[in-house]
Amino acid sequence: MARIHPDVFDNGLSEFTESDTFKIHLVSADPGDLTAGSNATAYTSATSTNTLGNATVTFTLADDDNDGRKVTSTAINDASVTATGTAIAYAIANTTDSKILAVGDLTNQSLTSGNTFDLAAVTITLPFTAASLT
Repeated sequence: MARIHPDVFDNGLSEFTESDTFKIHLVSADPGDLTAGSNATAYTSATSTNTLGNATVTFTLADDDNDGRKVTSTAINDASVTATGTAIAYAIANTTDSKILAVGDLTNQSLTSGNTFDLAAVTITLPFTAASLT
């Protein structure tokens, strides 16, 4: 299920470091297709229909260990669970632009409304691969 929005491929990891507001949602169902024509449906799914809780995060851009670049979110601690269900994935929402930038798998976790949740920092990496010329 893990995937990223085409804008991240086109514009790079700077999509996560804009001055926009970002939230990570724990979701009970796959939000769906992230491409431009379908992203509005994915956004509604992840941020309204199937969200079990969310928290605002920021991202830091850095080198990774394999000659690529990465962004890492702040960790989430004691965020509110807003609905009861089983979290199967997380969705990173750019709430300023109303789009889902990335979806990642989680180990299924039962959540109960009114409780809190923690989530370790999320890292997204774009590796560099040079083309071989012959």
